[in-house]
Amino acid sequence: MLPHPLFATALEYIFAKMMVIYNVQIGAWQRQFLMELFQVVLRMRGRVNFTNMARYSTFSEQTFRRHFQKAFRWVTLNLTILRLRRHPKEPLIGVFDCTFVPKSGTESYGIGRFSRSHAPRGSAPAARAACEVS
Repeated sequence: MLPHPLFATALEYIFAKMMVIYNVQIGAWQRQFLMELFQVVLRMRGRVNFTNMARYSTFSEQTFRRHFQKAFRWVTLNLTILRLRRHPKEPLIGVFDCTFVPKSGTESYGIGRFSRSHAPRGSAPAARAACEVS
C-alpha cells in the first residue's frame, strides 16, 4: 500500500482528472471520506462492512452508513482511472470476475459450522482488472 502522502496525492490527481474529463466536482467532505474509505478497505482484513470498517478507521460506523446513503458517481471514478493509462489510443476493457467456491464440512477457513440455511455455503471471491485488447 502507498504511504499516506503518496496515496492522498494519487487520489487528488484522480479527483482533479474527474473534474477535467467529466466535469464532476467532489466536495471537501466527500474527498476526505473517499480517501479514508480507500485506505481502510486496503488496510483491513475480513469482510468489508460498516462495522469492520469502523474498527480500522477514525470514522464511526454511523459515518460510513451516512456517507453511503449519499450519491456518488462510481462509474465516473472507474472510467477516470481506466483513462489514466500510458497510451490512451490503445483499447482497454474493464473486467470483473466473480466466482463461488462451495464449502463442505467445517475445514474451510473463515466459514464456520453454522450458516444460513437458505444461502449456499461457501465463499465468493471477486477480482477486478483492466486488460489491454490486442
